[in-house]
Parts: sequence; structure tokens; C-alpha cells
Amino acid sequence: MRRSLRRSARVLAVLTSVTAWAMSAPAASADSIDVVYFNGLTAHGITPSRLGVAFDLASAVQLGHAICNDLRAGSTPIEEGTRVYDTANHKITEEQAFWWVGDAIGSYCPEQAANVHS
Repeated sequence: MRRSLRRSARVLAVLTSVTAWAMSAPAASADSIDVVYFNGLTAHGITPSRLGVAFDLASAVQLGHAICNDLRAGSTPIEEGTRVYDTANHKITEEQAFWWVGDAIGSYCPEQAANVHS
């Protein structure tokens, strides 16, 4: 139980940090938002070599929008981070999975930032 609480605290810290950063970034066109989002992922070590699969801008953007769609349908950021971690077959760290969710929120569904603490 104690490990779970530490993990949850770490997850919330990551999500809060990345969402706050993304929300403070200047507005950009749709194409540049995609590039900023993708560059954020790669800056956190989420790369094709890490994932061991074809990973490009289009597939990353598709997953970012899917994360936001799930959040809008009632999923929590923690559930989404866990799903991303599992979908990546644990080839990224849990922290990277939650950075991914935070980057998606900041880029594609900033209205979901209020749910980061859920």
C-alpha cells in the first residue's frame, strides 16, 4: 500500500508539472502543436529505439488524441498512464507513460487539466 501511495504521488507530480508547462506555452497552429507534442515525447526518452516499434509523428498524435478521447469519456489520467505503459509493453518507464499523458493533455485537451488530481 505504501508503495502504491508513493507511486501515485510521483505520478501526480509528473502530470501536474507537464500539464502546467504545456498550459503556459504560447498558442500554436495545429501542425506545430503536433510537433511540440512529439518533441516533448522524444525529450522524455520516448523514441522508436526505446519502444522497438515504428513510432512517428502520426502514430504519436493518434495516441495523444485517443488519450484525450478516453479522458473526455471518463477515464482518469492515472488509468490512461497505466494503459499507455501497458500498450508500450513496459518498454518505457511508468514515469514516461505519465509524461505522455501529460503531454497529450497539454497539447490536445487542456480542459482535462483539472482532472489531473483524480
